[in-house]
Amino acid sequence: MIELRSVTKVHRQGPREINVLRGIDLSVGAGEFLTVMGPSGSGKSTILNLLGGLDVPTSGSILFRGRDLRQCSDRERSVVRRRFIGFVFQRFNLLPTLTAAENVALPLMLDGHGRSRALGRAHDALGRLRLSDRATHFPDALSGGEMQRVAIARALVTEPALVLCDEPTGSLDSAAGRQVLELLRALPEPDRRTVVMVTHDADAASLGDRMLTIRDGRVESESLLRGQYAVAASNA
Repeated sequence: MIELRSVTKVHRQGPREINVLRGIDLSVGAGEFLTVMGPSGSGKSTILNLLGGLDVPTSGSILFRGRDLRQCSDRERSVVRRRFIGFVFQRFNLLPTLTAAENVALPLMLDGHGRSRALGRAHDALGRLRLSDRATHFPDALSGGEMQRVAIARALVTEPALVLCDEPTGSLDSAAGRQVLELLRALPEPDRRTVVMVTHDADAASLGDRMLTIRDGRVESESLLRGQYAVAASNA
């Protein structure tokens, strides 16, 4: 599905260079649920931004379905994000002046779909997350858990191949967090939809098929937890 090859990322602050990633090699399979842990400043969010085409590496390659995102223009990466990648953020990133349905429909409208069709698909996505009765509500009328479920519906409305989650339970209480994690665990589809989640929560990270720990810009450890990935490791 997506692969990082010898990826480095250097931030420059005046004459100073900060090595955020130091030669990351990573391959994520179609249908896999990969979780990434690490302390603040370890580089895990930078990896997520690179996987989503929100940033480009200083060196190395990022292959999404065989296409090197580093070689794409900003416009080409934007098209890839709109059509093939869904994002779920810690702070939800819902527009306060749009209803839940309008927030979910927004990626479709930005990709050229008509408003009526986009809203129809948005209502379908909200229905699958048991939010039909909240479709006309604005974000300030929703609970934290409801806002995150709206954000998940928005991430799924384009039927993406890759869903990227950045601390998706970080702003939620434990009950709402568990509900969101159950939804995320159900998202991967064999050979079709992949999920990558960055988290500080060890319990959340344990839900993955595979877990990486990042430290100082390098992969410190890798754990195979379940499914075909764990089976493959046990047979190796």
